[in-house]
Amino acid sequence: MEKMDLFLFSYILMFSMSTLYVLYRMWDKSKSLLLFYLLSLLLQISFLNVWLFQQNVWCEGFACPIILVMWCILLVLKYKVGSW
Repeated sequence: MEKMDLFLFSYILMFSMSTLYVLYRMWDKSKSLLLFYLLSLLLQISFLNVWLFQQNVWCEGFACPIILVMWCILLVLKYKVGSW
């Protein structure tokens, strides 16, 4: 990967991890804020997925964990925040 690509990948990963930390800290606080952060994390993971696909590394073992994380977020959205 080029230097810029590596920077972008680490930035997206760092931003996703910080969002996960915020989610952990405010788990029982506010449902609307929790929904906002979960949707934000889902959007970040979607961007990461598209970026990995463009870099042709999507098929090298990254796809399954990312899709699994996306499904986990959707399940949390369904059962923690409420029905669709």
